[in-house]
Amino acid sequence: MKVLVIGGGDGGTIFANRLARKVSNVEIEVIDKSDVHYYQPGFLFVAVGESSRERISKSRSKIYSRGVRFTRAEVERIDLDDRRVRLKGGEVRSYDYLVISTGSVMNYDDIPGFRGNADHFWTLEDAEKLYGKIRDFKGGNVIVGIGGLTYKCPVAPLEIAFLLDDYFRARGVREKVDMKFVSPLERPYGPRLLNRVIVEEMRKRDIEPVSFFTVDRVDGESKRVISMEGDSLNYDLLILSPPHRGADVIFNSGIGDDEGWI
Repeated sequence: MKVLVIGGGDGGTIFANRLARKVSNVEIEVIDKSDVHYYQPGFLFVAVGESSRERISKSRSKIYSRGVRFTRAEVERIDLDDRRVRLKGGEVRSYDYLVISTGSVMNYDDIPGFRGNADHFWTLEDAEKLYGKIRDFKGGNVIVGIGGLTYKCPVAPLEIAFLLDDYFRARGVREKVDMKFVSPLERPYGPRLLNRVIVEEMRKRDIEPVSFFTVDRVDGESKRVISMEGDSLNYDLLILSPPHRGADVIFNSGIGDDEGWI
């Protein structure tokens, strides 16, 4: 029996390792285009200088259980009817069972002006870039929040807001920073019980919540972020969750919806 796992992130890796430990006489292959595994929750801490690329990355050859074979390749198309996948370069893999763990990719163009003006930490490279800006920030308007409702880790925008507050206080510049948290919802975080705690913590930290602010576009020239509701806010540092979509292979295979989700 052949089990093929497409995507070697946390989900694909955990599944493959657990299956290998629990089931014998099964061939397990994980395919991913990178031979380095990144602990993605660590990107948040890279963005504020509390972690580094070296601490949150590891060669994939060191993370799989015995019985799991890793192949570095890019999957171009999935054929569910014939139980085959085609790799970039033309090679084909067959399977008995398929696990799709391709995750998501950034969809910057969904918000005009996002690219090149807004910062984020949903990739390691962008987290490192953001830390460079935070490290040199001397004061001004900081806007943090939700750029698109479909994104990984719903609480991450709140986490970076609180970490920034701590960071700026430690550097002695917090009094020079005006921080706002924007959300398209009626409150910063969904669950009402948790939201009461979060809003109180924001009040203590002098972080102003701005509700019903659905980001429409970013004007980099005037340094303003504009909402669909018609409001706008000036910024010196803008940190938003980027809209996400499904991976290219999902589109290429015709197995997802219009945004590449299954």
